Amino acid sequence: MRSVLPVASLVLLALAGSAAATAAEPAARTPRSQDLHYRWRLEGVSGVLSRLLGLLPTTGDAVMALRVVPDDRLEVAFTASSEKADAGDYWKYETVVDLGAWQSLSVRETLHYRKKNKSESFELAEFGVLDVLSGLQLMRFAPPAESERRTIWSGGKLYPVAITMVGFERLEYDGRTVTVRHLKIHGLKEPQQRYWKSRAELWLTDDEAALPVELLFHQALGRLRLSLVGASAAGSPRPGG
Repeated sequence: MRSVLPVASLVLLALAGSAAATAAEPAARTPRSQDLHYRWRLEGVSGVLSRLLGLLPTTGDAVMALRVVPDDRLEVAFTASSEKADAGDYWKYETVVDLGAWQSLSVRETLHYRKKNKSESFELAEFGVLDVLSGLQLMRFAPPAESERRTIWSGGKLYPVAITMVGFERLEYDGRTVTVRHLKIHGLKEPQQRYWKSRAELWLTDDEAALPVELLFHQALGRLRLSLVGASAAGSPRPGG
């Protein structure tokens, strides 16, 4: 696995009705240090096959840790594990974002799964692009009003993509119904450019917190869905546990 999205493939190894609302210019928000706690599950063909065969994990926990550091940078670490994995098994994807230019500086992937231990690092500063995890932060803290073209780094390759505001919806979160902004990253077909076949979707609460309550990553054989369990201050215990 060479990018955050085939996250579904990595997890296999490692481990909402629409509502009308008045569109408004999305406000840029200042990133803050916090931990976001998720439950993940596989859907689609990969999820069905995994459940039928009983060999691969289909659910688990994940944490997205955000840390604002000096020099106007944001460090993001996404760590996923599953109930079927051995103790200490996990997959971790880290990125460093230059908040001034909104571009990725570096990416690091680490996989501990049974006897398999793998770590890879990539320097991206020279490309002036975003990796997918950084793109999710852009959607949260500096979302486009409608659609914005970007170049994304994924698996060591560059792809033209659009970050698009889909619309407003209503979702259940924390025992209540909340209004959310639905955004997505999808590939663009351009001459002499690679086409990114994956797709990432994000649902953000339409308030100052802009909590990413739902994430959905589409792959050829299925989808990986992440549902927010709760948010906590950086380094605090997981909510409810």
